Amino acid sequence: MPPLVLRILGVAAAAALGIGTFAALGLAIVQVLHDRGVIGDDGLDALGYLLAGTIVGALVGLGVSVWTGLRVWQGRWALLAILLGVTVVTAVTIAITTAG
Repeated sequence: MPPLVLRILGVAAAAALGIGTFAALGLAIVQVLHDRGVIGDDGLDALGYLLAGTIVGALVGLGVSVWTGLRVWQGRWALLAILLGVTVVTAVTIAITTAG
């Protein structure tokens, strides 16, 4: 495969990982806040909050993916940086959702 195709596939994979990971983090944060009664009193139902958290998380993930594609992807350590970032966000998501 040509190097340009590999780079495009890599950036697309980074975007999918970033958007999905941060969307899950946003969903987890909103779910925990709703379960603890911090949010949810102003008329929006739980589904609305969950949807909003997922959308905001996805937008943050999109921003991270664009930054990764423009800045980090040009170096040799790009894959390691992407995997490390996804690992950290996943660990935070697990910690938030399992905290009692």
